This record gives sequence, structure tokens and C-alpha cells, in this order.
Amino acid sequence: MNPAHPAPLPLQLPPTPQLPQAGPGTANQTPQAVTVSVADALQLAMRHFSAGNRGEVEGLCMKILEVEPENAEALHLTGVLAHLAGKQALALALIEKAVRLMPSHAQFLYNLGVVWGTLRQLGRALNCYRAAVANDPNHEAARINLGNAALEEDHLDEALAAYGAALAANPDHFNVVLAKAIALYASRRFSEALPFYEKAVMLQPTSARAHWEHAHQLLMTRDYARGWQEYEYRFAAGKDSNVWCYPYPFPKWQGESLAGKTIILHGEQGLGDELMFGTIYPEIMAEAKAVILCGQPHVTPLLRDSFPGVTVIDQLRADQDAWTRLPVPWLGEWQQQHGAIDYQIANGGLPVLRRDAIEKFPARVNYLKSNPSKAALWRDKLAHLSRFKVGLCWAANPALQDHVAGKRSRKKSLTLKGLAPLAAVRGVDGVDGADGVDFVSLQTWEAARQADDAPMPIMDCSAGLKDFSDTAALVENLDLVITCDTSVAHMAGGMGKPVWILLPWQADWRWHADGTTTEWYPSARLYRQPGLGDWDAVLALVCHDLRALALKERG
Repeated sequence: MNPAHPAPLPLQLPPTPQLPQAGPGTANQTPQAVTVSVADALQLAMRHFSAGNRGEVEGLCMKILEVEPENAEALHLTGVLAHLAGKQALALALIEKAVRLMPSHAQFLYNLGVVWGTLRQLGRALNCYRAAVANDPNHEAARINLGNAALEEDHLDEALAAYGAALAANPDHFNVVLAKAIALYASRRFSEALPFYEKAVMLQPTSARAHWEHAHQLLMTRDYARGWQEYEYRFAAGKDSNVWCYPYPFPKWQGESLAGKTIILHGEQGLGDELMFGTIYPEIMAEAKAVILCGQPHVTPLLRDSFPGVTVIDQLRADQDAWTRLPVPWLGEWQQQHGAIDYQIANGGLPVLRRDAIEKFPARVNYLKSNPSKAALWRDKLAHLSRFKVGLCWAANPALQDHVAGKRSRKKSLTLKGLAPLAAVRGVDGVDGADGVDFVSLQTWEAARQADDAPMPIMDCSAGLKDFSDTAALVENLDLVITCDTSVAHMAGGMGKPVWILLPWQADWRWHADGTTTEWYPSARLYRQPGLGDWDAVLALVCHDLRALALKERG
């Protein structure tokens, strides 16, 4: 997982005095009709708002708008109420009208930006925050939200400038210190980011979010000893980390001897993470009496192929109730048949115990195995292809449920048409057929349909790829895999297959910031964007290297 974007600040209203307390003898008096000015009614509405009396606020604003239909203050306040009630379309209409009436009102502009941000219209939100700051350079919340929106829209210099201005006024603002660290990290200015991460941790030592974000910085810069320690805050960070795990009722393994013991190793993040952390599984299996592997259903068939004789359990991604109940009825049956379970650990907790230095990564990796029967079937299906077969995977899981994860996924992804330069390599200097290169699609999800309109001949295998066991069996028959940063990269690397991984400029921490090799998968080669979104340079180098490799294979 990469760092999350800072959360935007909420709607704001100016501070108002408290409602006056009723005096002695007033409780039983008959209410008298009182005529007040619009200005006084607005002040009273603001006092009720501060007191949490939203019904009173709405009633007063409606009366004001009956008298002055274009009263910007009442429109704005009614819009704020609509936003708080979850009625974003109404809030937008009301606050937009208030802004049209008073276009220089920084508070109106700020709150309009908050509504646009709630609707995930970040470009419009950003413009509102810009206008708010232009009209009131001292509006701290607008400055901070400007930075947050700019960061999410990849306007990195603007984000850093906004955070810098906010910190000039308040150097110890925890949220801004952490946000600037994240922005520097996103800008690949890692040496500058480190002191801001450290200051954030110093300002709030109990903040799991600060420790979790700090972990990415340390792991990115290969500081595994400290990085994995900070990574242990991932569950405490809650929704900010997008990490989950089941509350298995057994002690967490802390590195104790596993001789004669049984341990559950269970997944916690995405499919690629499960496969990557699986590199440590063989070590645990060699030490424990028994190991139970729990993973997502897409992964478990491959785990069964790779670790025969080990109990492998399908574990669905945790739902919202998983923290308060134990949705694993198989546990009791297993213990009745096999005995007590001594330990459990989410697989992301294994590296702190076994990979706290690069020297502790194995020189060779092939812990994932293909199913021999399935591999034989794919061998027959590929028999008509050339001597040099290259698998292609161009798109990561769109992760539509989470806008931040979805955006990160899109940055990592290409399209099949984006791989069009590879078409020129297929024939290798004009020699097509048996001496050339043939492409095989490893793509699943919706992106697999792009093979119907491919820029080069490609064998679409998506119908036969139901899970990673199927994909591994296909990859077993290929000479090379070229893939974006997705689970296929981890699977091919875990099999020890030659794999070229195409990385975005803002690469994930596990690939670090430089280099063409990775300690996770010695058979992998990394191809990095030299700038944000620059896939052309990546494809030019891939085509050059693929041509050279194909010619070498031709002899």
C-alpha cells in the first residue's frame, strides 16, 4: 500500500456567541411575537447553529429568504445545513448561488470547495480553494484544503507551496506537517520528506497514521530495520491504511520457536501483497509442526499447488462486522481433528521478523509452483505459437470501491493500445512466424476485452484464467512476462520466471526509487517512468531490450 492522501478539512462557519440563557420567571410567560431585523435574525440563526439547533436554523433561514430571496448569508447557511444532512446537490445549488451574489467571500468559496470535494469533483474544489485563498490569504483551512486537493490532483508544487504557507503561520500543525511529508514523498523528494515524517511522529507519538505513513518512507529508502517496525501500525491506522485482518483468537506470533507448534498465516491486503509476503511461507513451514494458510479465493488455488500437504482455507475479504465476530466456522472442526492452534499472524507481519535487512532476502525465489496438469493443458494450447512466447498484462485492478486506490491503480496501468510499440518487435527485423515473438494475454478483469481490438496479434487467454492457479499454469509455458505493477508481477516473480515490471514514476515503496532489480524477485527487471505519466520512454526501452533478447534466443 502507498501513502493515503490527507483528509480534507470540513465545512466551517464563523464563531458566534452562545445563546442567552432564560432569566428567572420567563419559563411560564406567554411567547410574544417579536419583529427582528434580517441582520438580527442571521445572528440568531448562527447562535442556534453553534448550539446544534439545526431545526431552528432552518426555520430562521427560510423566514429570511421569504423576505430577501437573495440573501447570500441565509443561502449559504441553508446550504451548509443541506451538506450536513447529506443533500449535496441542494447544498451545491444554495452555496453556488451565495457565491454568485458575493464572489469574494472566502468562507463561501471554501465551503463550496468542501461540497465539490465531497462529490469527488476535485478540480472544481481546488479552484474554489484557490479563490478563497486569493480573497483571504489568512484563511488557514482553505490553504490546507488547497494543498490536499492539489496533492490529490498531482499538482505537487502547488500542494507543497500551500503546505509551506500554512506551516509558516503554524509550524507545529500536525496535519500539515504530515501532509507536507506525504507531498514530498509523492514528489520523490525522499531526503526532504524524512524530517517531516519524523516531526509528525514527534508531534503526535500516539498517531498510528503518522507511524504508518512514516513506514512507507523508510521502506522506500531501504531502511527495513525501522520501516517494518513502523509498518506494524497498519492495523491501528484503520481506514487510512486499507489493511484488514480477521481477529483470530490465538496469540500473535512474535518470533517464538515454532517447533511442535501450529500457526495460522493469513492475508491482510491485496492479491499482490498476499503473494509477495508468501515468500516467507516456506521458512515458517520448515520450522512449524503445522501451518494453516488463509487467503483470498483467487489466491488459494495457487497456494494449494505450491504447498501440497498444507491446509489452505479460503478467507473472504473482511466485511464491516469482522472486527466484532469470527466468521471462520472451520476453526472448531480443524482443532477437533488436528489439535490446538498455537499462533496466528497476518502475513504483512512476517517481514519484521524475517526481512529486517536486504541481506536476509533469498538469492533465488521460486516458492510459487504451477499445477502440472493445468500446465500441460496450456502447453497444448500454445503449441502453435513461436519459439519465444511473451505474456502481457497491462492493467491493474481498478479498485473502484476506493477512489484513492482506484487512482493509484490507474497510474500503474496502461492500455493494450499503449503497448502498440511492441508490435514492431513481433517479427524481429521483419522475420515473422517461428523465429519471431508471439504475445499472449494474461489480462483479466474488464481490461481483457481490449484484446478484441489489439494493435498486434495476441492470444486472448482470459476465458481460461479463473484464478491464479490457471494463470501460473499459463505462465509456466511462457519465456517472459511483461506486466504493469499488479498481482501478475508478484506471481511471475514468485515462480522465478523472467518478468519485466513496468513502473509508474510514483512507484510503490516495495520497488524503491531507483535500480532495475528487486530483492523480492531476483528474476525480475524493473522499467521505470522517468517522469509522471511517461510510458513512451518505458516502452522504447522495453522494445529495445525485447528485440535484443529475441534475437539472442534466435541464435
